[in-house]
Amino acid sequence: MVKALLFDFFGTLVEYQPDRAMLGAPRTHELAAALGFEGDHDRFVDVWDSASLSLEADSRRTLREFSMTDAAVAFGAATGLNLSGDEAVALGELYLEEWMRHVEVVPGVPDLIRRLAGRVDIAVVSNTHDRNMVPDMLDDMGVGAEIDSIVLSVDHGWIKPHDSMYTVALDRLGCAPPDAMFVGDTFEADYAGPIRAGMQALLIDPHGEHSIPAGHRIATVLDVATVLDRDIAR
Repeated sequence: MVKALLFDFFGTLVEYQPDRAMLGAPRTHELAAALGFEGDHDRFVDVWDSASLSLEADSRRTLREFSMTDAAVAFGAATGLNLSGDEAVALGELYLEEWMRHVEVVPGVPDLIRRLAGRVDIAVVSNTHDRNMVPDMLDDMGVGAEIDSIVLSVDHGWIKPHDSMYTVALDRLGCAPPDAMFVGDTFEADYAGPIRAGMQALLIDPHGEHSIPAGHRIATVLDVATVLDRDIAR
């Protein structure tokens, strides 16, 4: 019997554009220009994306998280800007604010969480570069009070699929791994990692891109309710 659900956030509960190069950040560019950056907006987007991609490659290798301030510092280093600590924080925060305009809640998710909250404990376990964005968005959805625990890589230091991300979430819920189910859209972080940690897992994989048991594949996060109903009926 499933006693706890652990949800990924980005790509699972909310939809977003993963390619930063496709997004504009005019206000962040203006701030960067005021701090000494001499390129146009397109150049700003290219350099910021390149600096962030380098940090992401390091994170995949080390499983260590970086912050939006780290991204701003990397941008500054790539462009020869000697940003102060406060300037790096401001630049990172403004970029995040503009990026968040493109994030949208998956339709039906708030109702899903409210329905499930009375049946199981719920945690959100997310890789993220900012400690406020995920809690704030859950509050904006009207479901912050329904979430029993939020585990964020930027606070924890490690990223999924490091096993400690799952262990911390389970410990906070007081749940044994076999009694928990992880739900997400990324194979290694949201499926293979949780399986190695002893949990059950559901992968959002509507096109069957991954070789996993059919019962572990769902088309959308909303299918979780059907899976739980099936689990109870057994």
